[in-house]
Amino acid sequence: MIKLVVFDLDNVLINTETIDEIAKIKGIEKEISDITLQAMQGKIPFEESIRRRVKKLEGISTAEIDEVMKNISLNPGAEETAAELKKQGYDIAIITGSFDIVASKIKEQINADYLFCNTLEVENGQLTGEVSGPLITQDKVDVLRQLVDDIGITLDECVAIGDGANDLEMVKNAKIGIAYNAKPILKEHADIQINEKDLRKVLDIMADENINTQEVVEETQDETLENTTIEEEVVTEEVEEVVEEEAAEEVAEAEDAEEAEDAEESEESEEAEEVAEAEDAEDAEDAE
Repeated sequence: MIKLVVFDLDNVLINTETIDEIAKIKGIEKEISDITLQAMQGKIPFEESIRRRVKKLEGISTAEIDEVMKNISLNPGAEETAAELKKQGYDIAIITGSFDIVASKIKEQINADYLFCNTLEVENGQLTGEVSGPLITQDKVDVLRQLVDDIGITLDECVAIGDGANDLEMVKNAKIGIAYNAKPILKEHADIQINEKDLRKVLDIMADENINTQEVVEETQDETLENTTIEEEVVTEEVEEVVEEEAAEEVAEAEDAEEAEDAEESEESEEAEEVAEAEDAEDAEDAE
């Protein structure tokens, strides 16, 4: 049974790439996208690409980022989907390589339970160009494994929704992996694809999963009932056999007792006859 639904942030919950929007403040979108492309082509490690891009954001103020936030909106159906998932009792997590300065606001907006993201270092209201704490890069599945372990569930109780190559292992290892308007490599390995900008499709998928789970539960219950009935029938047959055997033994014992009694009576009768014959013989001798 599903207990946790995990979302990527950029281009899944929100309609853009966070770092691209922040880069617009300094007009360095091209420089940022070039570094991203190098990482995608395998020319530089993903972790290094994050550090290089963040370095170029040095000096941007948090006030400017707040202005950028006005241009970032949730994808269609995101808020409604999150609200319905919460209503149905699911926990929601956001696991993203994006940044806390935006991700934390989205967490509050959709009332998510957990957020794992990269943290931009800020001093005196400005970005230092550094990232603090451990980086989340392509190891999102490790973050998810740690989370499920901490809250006492398994990957088989998770749905993971992503759009990029860095979501691949997370999507592959969840019970249900969903590719949301995703890159081809993720579509190849996902269980389900959503190819339209509407996160409410996730609710349809969850509804289908619940129906399938209920069917499995009912089948299991039917099998258990059937097995119990069979076991009861077997036990009943065994009891009947034991009763029949005991009855047969009692009959045999009764017959043996009757035969023994008849034999005893016959022996007594023979002894009586012998005594009578002896007395007759004695009387005959006396008469002579």
